[in-house]
Amino acid sequence: MAKKKKMKTRVIGLSVEKGGVAKTTTAVNIADILASNGRTVLLVDMDHQGNAGICFGIEEEDVVEKNISQVISGELELKDVVIEIKDNLYLAPSCYELKEAIAKLQHGKAREDRLKNALKTINNVDYIIIDAPTGEGLVIDNVYFAATEIIAPVQMEALSVKGFKNLLSTVDSYREFNPEIDISGILLTMFNGHLNQTKKLLNELKKSEKIWKHVFTTTIPRNVSLSEAQGTGLPVSRYAPSSTGSKAYISFCKELMKMEEYND
Repeated sequence: MAKKKKMKTRVIGLSVEKGGVAKTTTAVNIADILASNGRTVLLVDMDHQGNAGICFGIEEEDVVEKNISQVISGELELKDVVIEIKDNLYLAPSCYELKEAIAKLQHGKAREDRLKNALKTINNVDYIIIDAPTGEGLVIDNVYFAATEIIAPVQMEALSVKGFKNLLSTVDSYREFNPEIDISGILLTMFNGHLNQTKKLLNELKKSEKIWKHVFTTTIPRNVSLSEAQGTGLPVSRYAPSSTGSKAYISFCKELMKMEEYND
């Protein structure tokens, strides 16, 4: 009997230069749906606000003693802070201490490699999803040094589209330090195709082949269930499985899974 090929681990950073575009919502929901489809997923929260954990019903006080900040500072190994959310799904939570841990690294050695080196200690994971904060600095450096792919959730607003154009240049600049990094694609979020502004920006994107080739087929609509789910501790696919938001993220995950590669 032929040996089953092992899937290559995908390290996906969710990153944007403008906030409020459903970045954490996307990270949480795709992690949960991929796990439900039999993929082993580790979600790493690199935002000191800890919102990824909150979306799974985990509060800051529950993780203050063991979280990603201790991994970045070198106090704990990644395996020591990981929480099992459900079958196939694990979370490395974050909290306000991450900001302090990063500040202490400003004059340390190998500052940008802390997350990358920590991820190397994790085996048998199909997907590592990194929820990155907006902005720039040492946290973002760690994300871009570690990721093999970047997915950019982009709201159909002028500033968000401009932010993605900047992101292309940002990824190019990190290739000097991380040759594996690439753009997986643009995920259009909070999408309403009936708005004139949306139509105008879509036409603008289509005019740029360099950008349009990165746009995923699936769009994520504005949907009340996506907002409601955040306060329940459940991703939308479990809170409201028949909602348009849930169906959109399921469709997006199918696109992601079609991009999977396997080791020889």
